[in-house]
Amino acid sequence: MKKIVALLMLATLCGQPAQAVTVLGESFAAYANTLTGSGGSLLTDTGNSVSGTNWTSSMSVIQSYITDADAETWILGTSTNAYVDLAFDSAVSDGAGSDLKLFFVGSQAHNFQLMLFGAGGSSAVRSYSLAKGAGYTGSNTAAWGDPINALAIDLADFSGFDTSRVDGIRLLIGDGYDVNNSAVPAFVGAYNIAAVPVPAAVWLFGSGLLGLVGVARRRKA
Repeated sequence: MKKIVALLMLATLCGQPAQAVTVLGESFAAYANTLTGSGGSLLTDTGNSVSGTNWTSSMSVIQSYITDADAETWILGTSTNAYVDLAFDSAVSDGAGSDLKLFFVGSQAHNFQLMLFGAGGSSAVRSYSLAKGAGYTGSNTAAWGDPINALAIDLADFSGFDTSRVDGIRLLIGDGYDVNNSAVPAFVGAYNIAAVPVPAAVWLFGSGLLGLVGVARRRKA
């Protein structure tokens, strides 16, 4: 019996969300931790104020930069069709107030499009703009001293889209060398996570074991 209870407890734990992450003193229930796709030309600067710039288009480096929980490293789109697709460590959902917070590096304006990916391949897109100097978090990058800005987003703004479960997003960040479209994202955090149901097969397995225990007890009686 103890083994069965242990198995059921394990199944329940498998359905638990990922641990929270803290970025610049703010806690998030989930964050975009995987780069699943990209398009256009993308760069990131691995240099610093001492060594100077060191641009690279290495996707493995870009992967580590856009999912850096310090929000101090960043990517730059250098073509008008540049984008990144990101997946969360746990699916996110719409809740009360803001649901996502996007961190950007740089003192210019940040204009971009955000696309949500949901169940069955559904998607929805909206355009956003963070004005020059707006959203400053009071922090700067360790490498360059550039300001870090943040923009809160409410999934409820995506009308007609099922926001109960969002598995991934696409950031269309355009031409980063254009001061009017210079989105340089560094981190995407989520406040709310979608419920993670325990697979039906696990419950069927557990109920089957409980049934066998009941039969065994009747035979002993």
